[in-house]
Amino acid sequence: MHELDIHGAIHIILNEKKRPIVLLLAQHNNFRSYVPGTGALTVPADNRLKICFALRSNEPYPCPAGKAPTRQRAVGDPSHISYVINGTGRPFLSGKDIVFGSGAGARPVQYELKFLPDKDPLYVSWIPLGAKEKVLFFKSYYRKGPPGMDLNTWQELKKYSDIMQFWYLRDGSAEDARFMSSALRSFMDVDFKRVLERNGRRLYNDIADAERKGP
Repeated sequence: MHELDIHGAIHIILNEKKRPIVLLLAQHNNFRSYVPGTGALTVPADNRLKICFALRSNEPYPCPAGKAPTRQRAVGDPSHISYVINGTGRPFLSGKDIVFGSGAGARPVQYELKFLPDKDPLYVSWIPLGAKEKVLFFKSYYRKGPPGMDLNTWQELKKYSDIMQFWYLRDGSAEDARFMSSALRSFMDVDFKRVLERNGRRLYNDIADAERKGP
């Protein structure tokens, strides 16, 4: 749709022992949060969580296992998150990201950690950080480059502690799909309080369970 995202927003929340307890990933116009040690997201001995970037879209996902790539459902409007969760209610503006794990040929990326100023344009830019393409001869929102990483979807979810609670969802869960559809009635009509209370309670219960089990 537009020029490839130039950044992948990956947030790793650590406990006092510097062990990862929550992985928060920005995927298109929504986030997803995961508790390492629960579900399919394991914690390696070196504590380095394995994250893979989707082909062409450059969106981050937990690396899949197996010798074949996986196809992850994706939407442009976060109010259609039920389709991402379990495939129900597929909207017109949707697709699938192709994600390769190490067994399917993914290549490791070398990186270097650097701390940038809080006001760095990579975080706070309102202008597109990329080319402004057209659909035929017309300018289009859908073909603008991405803005800075801190420009999240809703003002009500500016704190990362709230974001990781709001987007704590279970893949394949019909219950979660129904709940999120009822709370996200449209892009401009969202029951933030109800989602934060319900999903946040389960997130912190799962963190506590994972902490009790240990590495």
